[in-house]
Amino acid sequence: MTVRCDTIVIPAGLVPASRVNPQCLILYGAPKVGKTTAAAALPDSLILELEPAGADFLSARKIDVPDIDTLLAVLNNLIVLRDAKTPACRRLVIDTVDQLEVLAKSAAFAKYKKSVLGSTSKATDLFELDMGQGYGRLRDEVGELLWLCCKAADEIVLLAHCRDKFIERKGQQEVSAQDIDLTGKVRALVCSRVSSIGYVRRDFTGTLYVNFGKKADDIVICESRCFHLSGKEIVLGELAKDGKLVFHWERIYKPLPDAPAPGAQPTGAPAP
Repeated sequence: MTVRCDTIVIPAGLVPASRVNPQCLILYGAPKVGKTTAAAALPDSLILELEPAGADFLSARKIDVPDIDTLLAVLNNLIVLRDAKTPACRRLVIDTVDQLEVLAKSAAFAKYKKSVLGSTSKATDLFELDMGQGYGRLRDEVGELLWLCCKAADEIVLLAHCRDKFIERKGQQEVSAQDIDLTGKVRALVCSRVSSIGYVRRDFTGTLYVNFGKKADDIVICESRCFHLSGKEIVLGELAKDGKLVFHWERIYKPLPDAPAPGAQPTGAPAP
């Protein structure tokens, strides 16, 4: 049987890249290392603060999100604004994706209890469901929330905490590696959805580094699909001479080609 579809165009040559900067970025590190402080300085951003009192000591463009209903209401509002070509922000910061998983767990369990199967269940927690089906429901719920986040803004930043993960080296010994603190299948889902994973650390001078794959003494899980980040460790924040913190987000989000100024003549157009 022959199937014809006139809307599909087979490219004759290479298709150029359509993106330079990370569309979805994970920054993870130890608690209080400076992730939220750095996010507060990210240009054209909005922080959804899911951690209780997580940004109370910072001046930032932020919304406190105490529960799943508030999160869904905020995301739906942001999506409506973006669809109307009047986006509230270019970059949406989720602080933290660890807490997003907590909210997703309660939402997934509430949906289960409303279902025909769950209405007669004696389970009191999502992870009590038979045959580990609770983990699958959690993964699906996190996936839906991430999809909504990506519809709400052009670029997404997920802040996360880290945990120690023990792995074998050369099949003989275990070493401690820094990994994102999420449930196994949820972690795999989140990492598959993002384009860059950066490990955040701070040295004794207060300088804030983000590792996107540069080899170091400590083993960290990090990498990027962006050519200007892959295999590098960048300085994101540092103390200036006056003692104030200065952040260099332009090292992660490269300036896009300048758009013509309002009223400017297009290239090649005759002058008035």
